[in-house]
Amino acid sequence: MSETRHSHPNGFWRGFLWGAFFTALLPTSGFLVFMLHPGGAASWLPISDPPAQADYVVLLGGGPLTRPRTAWNLLRQGYARDLLLVGQKREPLEELLPTQCPECRFDPRRMRYLENSLNTISDARITLDHLRGQPVRRLLVVTDAFHSRRVKAIFSYIFRYTGIEVRVVNTGNHFQSTSANKSWRLDSASMALVWEEIGKLFFFKLLHW
Repeated sequence: MSETRHSHPNGFWRGFLWGAFFTALLPTSGFLVFMLHPGGAASWLPISDPPAQADYVVLLGGGPLTRPRTAWNLLRQGYARDLLLVGQKREPLEELLPTQCPECRFDPRRMRYLENSLNTISDARITLDHLRGQPVRRLLVVTDAFHSRRVKAIFSYIFRYTGIEVRVVNTGNHFQSTSANKSWRLDSASMALVWEEIGKLFFFKLLHW
């Protein structure tokens, strides 16, 4: 009589658990490398597109003193002639510009303030609303290093059907934080900013997948 062999139920669950373990191992290992690498999460956040001839430089409000200076340098080098300043209120922007960048010689005739923005998403939407109907091909958006990847994601998403190319130029400044090449984990302000940016970027990607 031939013997019928039955698989043991414990063998199925043992195989299932090993499969689940190895499935989780790769992303977990990747995350640990991402975090334990000298630059880690902080080195992943900054991006900067090479500047090119554009219709506008878009200066986002907030951030350190280097944002206006970076915008001014782009204008001075001839990458664009016109400047859009995006923020919550016009008055603080007007008052801060002379103190933040006294050497900047912005032409008031080629500046436009876009107000009532509360966050990066509304920065992009208000900018797009202002540009509707204009023959715009490219924007240079100026922001800080740790903020740059999220700005790129948000502006690219908002402008995705417009035919307008968005390039993000970061200032090289990390907004009162240590740079990605230093021990950002040892500085509470830097660590808080890095995790805030990663959390906001992840949440945005999750909502707009």
